[in-house]
Amino acid sequence: MLKLESELMLYRGGRIVEFIFIFLPAFLFMMCFLITIRVFINKDTGLGTLLTFVTSGIFGVLFWLCIMSVEG
Repeated sequence: MLKLESELMLYRGGRIVEFIFIFLPAFLFMMCFLITIRVFINKDTGLGTLLTFVTSGIFGVLFWLCIMSVEG
């Protein structure tokens, strides 16, 4: 039982590492990309930035889910 628990923790820790190294760069990339588009096209700072955070979060989650489905 203890071996199973340690394997589960290792698995969960691996998922956290994958989350940090896959989701966060995807999130930051999409956020920078969308903020750049907003600044150059709309010259908008208030609602556009909030929308950009939400959109980049959604894209980051989708990207991470795609990676997970391909991998496992």
